[in-house]
Amino acid sequence: MSYDIYCEIDTGGEKPFAIGDYNINYTSNVAEMYYLAIPKKRYIPVLKEERGGLWSLEGMQCAQAIPIIKEAIVYFVKNRTELEKLNPSNGWGNYKGALKMLENILEMCIDHPKATLRIDA
Repeated sequence: MSYDIYCEIDTGGEKPFAIGDYNINYTSNVAEMYYLAIPKKRYIPVLKEERGGLWSLEGMQCAQAIPIIKEAIVYFVKNRTELEKLNPSNGWGNYKGALKMLENILEMCIDHPKATLRIDA
């Protein structure tokens, strides 16, 4: 299983338009790293439950997600040794790839601050 992350915007049509410049995908085998870096839980109406980690960003406007993602990146850098211990034993995913995904999400959000961030698994 993996995360698919993208932005969508409301163009006034029947359904939102997914911004196609970005195709961010990475294994969910590194989810524990994200739960440590983004521990705050919030209620996600679409999922009808509270979630932490990347799920905390689901449905959030990109401008609101930017400071959270920046904090997560700082956490990753400061806690590299601890997070590298969480590298999946099966080799599917690792610290470097998980950090790179956060950096890609940040770039996407900076480029499209009024878009809505979507997380699918």
